[in-house]
Amino acid sequence: MPDYAVLDKDTIKSEIMPYLSIAKRGFSSKFDLVEIVNTILYKLRSGCQWRLLPTGYLFSGEGPGWNTVFHHYRKWSVKEEWQRIYSRILNKNRRKLDLSLSHIDGPHTAAYRGGEKTEYQGRKKRRTTNALFLSDNQGIPLAMAEPQAGNHADLFEIEERTGEIVSQLSVADIAVDGLFCNLDAGFDGKELRSAIISYGMIPNVCPNPRNGGENTEEWLHDEEMYKHRWKIERTNAWMDSFKAVLTRFDTTIASWKGWNFLAFIVIFLKKFHKSN
Repeated sequence: MPDYAVLDKDTIKSEIMPYLSIAKRGFSSKFDLVEIVNTILYKLRSGCQWRLLPTGYLFSGEGPGWNTVFHHYRKWSVKEEWQRIYSRILNKNRRKLDLSLSHIDGPHTAAYRGGEKTEYQGRKKRRTTNALFLSDNQGIPLAMAEPQAGNHADLFEIEERTGEIVSQLSVADIAVDGLFCNLDAGFDGKELRSAIISYGMIPNVCPNPRNGGENTEEWLHDEEMYKHRWKIERTNAWMDSFKAVLTRFDTTIASWKGWNFLAFIVIFLKKFHKSN
């Protein structure tokens, strides 16, 4: 395999390939699937157009056309296999997580081609997509709620979004009961607090002055705990280093979610996995 790699070949083979579906009968790819995944990771990092993938460079032998790589990525994304792989990685490595504190944030991503779950967002002055992320206290992203159109505020259907995050953690066998969760002032609302508390979590929300300070004294706001919120801002910076995530060009939600969970996988494996 050529020198370029977001993850090395051994890591792809041991941590990703065992969980990806492959054809068991009928048509099967004549190309090495490890190199297919490596090429998908190249696009994740570089953000290049599918048609500009340098398959001749990224494959050790004769490379396929770009559409072959796209076919595999799209197939695995529609089946939500990147999300399933990440759940299994988290499940296997739960002890490496720092759940003394968690953080939730909701970045808006510019969507230049439009597509599913995109709408105009005034602050960005373009169509965007919004998705909530939850990280541990190391900034390791753990879960992603279903993306929403960018014209909605962070609290839009927050009960459902919270349930989606908790469900993903449950699949990875990560308990949330008693988990403290930092959130910024944009999440200061009764629906959010009720949703978090209903799952046994403890919200530490920065009070929003636009709410007039009503009943804030009855809710927890630990300033020392809140100072750790910079960790999820760092997570956002890590995510932005993947150009396929920094700007959304995918018109389907399945493909967009796939890139995000692939970025989660790379961040986690880069930090914790030691190749043989």
